[in-house]
Amino acid sequence: MSNPDREVKVINSGSSAGWVVAVVAICLLLVGGYVYRDAIFGNSSNDINIKVDLPGN
Repeated sequence: MSNPDREVKVINSGSSAGWVVAVVAICLLLVGGYVYRDAIFGNSSNDINIKVDLPGN
């Protein structure tokens, strides 16, 4: 039995845009996590005082 000639084609049709989007998304998640962590565990001297003056009777 003879084997017929086989032709293998490798097609790279992907672009690097997917990698760029993935890296940007990871960077945004890291920065967002840092800001979130800093807001919770950061400096506790940042107090917010709210005063509401309602017209009295």
